[in-house]
Amino acid sequence: MRGGQAWMIRRIRSGTVIEESAFPVAPNVRPRRGRRRGGTTARKQDANDRNCVRRFARVLNCNFEPGDLLLQPTWDDAALYALAEGLQDGDLEELRERAEHALSLFLRRLGRELKKSGIELRAVWLTSDMDGDTGEVVRIHHHVIVKAEGLRMEDGELWAGSRRMDEIWGRGRVDWKPLQHQEDYSQLAAYLMRQVRRRPDARKYSCTRNLKKPVLISERIVWRVRELKVPKGGKLLHRDAWEPGMPQYIRYTAPAKTAKEARRE
Repeated sequence: MRGGQAWMIRRIRSGTVIEESAFPVAPNVRPRRGRRRGGTTARKQDANDRNCVRRFARVLNCNFEPGDLLLQPTWDDAALYALAEGLQDGDLEELRERAEHALSLFLRRLGRELKKSGIELRAVWLTSDMDGDTGEVVRIHHHVIVKAEGLRMEDGELWAGSRRMDEIWGRGRVDWKPLQHQEDYSQLAAYLMRQVRRRPDARKYSCTRNLKKPVLISERIVWRVRELKVPKGGKLLHRDAWEPGMPQYIRYTAPAKTAKEARRE
């Protein structure tokens, strides 16, 4: 048996963004075959929140583009009072569960409205009750990133089919803004994830089942690892601090040929 430390070199493509990592593994580990699947164990989630941000960013990079919409359904005073009726002060878990149920009903109504025009709802969403900078409890609200197809502006209002978005939500105002052009939505993913309180065994975000998945390009075991490099034609987006003998992570835009193939998928 060959001695020394074995390393896994892994590459994942999400839209036109590629992530490459190198990390030590046991010598008997074998690369997986096929596409990388989503999901994570509670232990991994507790160990490193950055993995959650990266998974979320992959969803955004695979599925959304400039002009798609970031919605923020908010609760007016009357709706929030009704939501909290019967709860003890500080019962954030039950309040959040009720709010998330209300959000799921909103998305069903939105999906039905879009379906009338032959459009399938494609969205990812999360619930926030925490200030991302201070960690303090804030008024509960939601973030929904949705494909813009089937949505329109009319007289200063956002509509889906024959109904105003505020009406579909029915519990207050729905603020919104279009996604801007970005080579990589990792910063947006990190911004939104900072606002989600960590809860054991609970996902921080959810998405419709019809979204594209990131592609596992390759996994290979090596016995000697060098500094990871961006291939010719790519553009470095991020590199974790690294020193020889330590794990590595870089993220970059795909070279033109690879990016063109990704857009066709």
